[in-house]
Amino acid sequence: MSKRPFTALVDNSVSRFAMTARPSHRTMAGPMNSTVTVLGVQGKPRRPALERWLQDQIDAIPTVGRLTKEGGLTLCLSPELELEGIKGAMFGEGALPGDALSGIEFRRVPSPIERSKLQQMDLNAYVGKEKLIEFCQWLLDLSASSVERLSRLPKLDDFESLNVRGIARFRELCRGLSHEHYADAFHLWTAEVNNLDCYLVIDQKFVNALTQTTRASLIVKPLAPSELLDEMGVTDREPLPIPPREWRPLF
Repeated sequence: MSKRPFTALVDNSVSRFAMTARPSHRTMAGPMNSTVTVLGVQGKPRRPALERWLQDQIDAIPTVGRLTKEGGLTLCLSPELELEGIKGAMFGEGALPGDALSGIEFRRVPSPIERSKLQQMDLNAYVGKEKLIEFCQWLLDLSASSVERLSRLPKLDDFESLNVRGIARFRELCRGLSHEHYADAFHLWTAEVNNLDCYLVIDQKFVNALTQTTRASLIVKPLAPSELLDEMGVTDREPLPIPPREWRPLF
């Protein structure tokens, strides 16, 4: 029997740092002593020595992409993470060369509770991270009677109703965290209820807060890319799609 792929819910911090190049223009010689401006991409410079850990995570992302394409790893997205991607600065950059996760087909997994069934507002407001944080605070503040009523709402499916009744687990993850980390705790809970192996994230502040402040028992590990490769026993590394500072024309 073949071993099932390792599964990871991918935070947008990983997608953002997967962009290892940025748009760049160069003036080049053209015909008849003219010059032309050529659109291209240039590899981002390496991080300074003080950011060695972050550079290690960036260097690991191409191997994460390779393992996914080979079938040993399944990368997943939730509706909330897709919304964050729309709002985030990296939206639209994926078509550029230099994306270490280009060509990856992400598996969609459901949120523990689909927020759109309980909140209606303008899309620009809805996709803001602060609205997810407000939703998390609302869940944390539910009384026992409110939890029971919410779990019985016809608009929620069986999966969501089960998660509402298990809201104590989300509270455990959030205990001791500041509001700014509630969204990541929600993503970690998403990975748990979907029986994934890890939450792939590049955010030391969240991981430190989760492991040093809340000390919650972790069913699913929050892992940085290099830690994921260590967990899978992978030692070889793929090179970056475009080496640091190298320039390439787009056309």
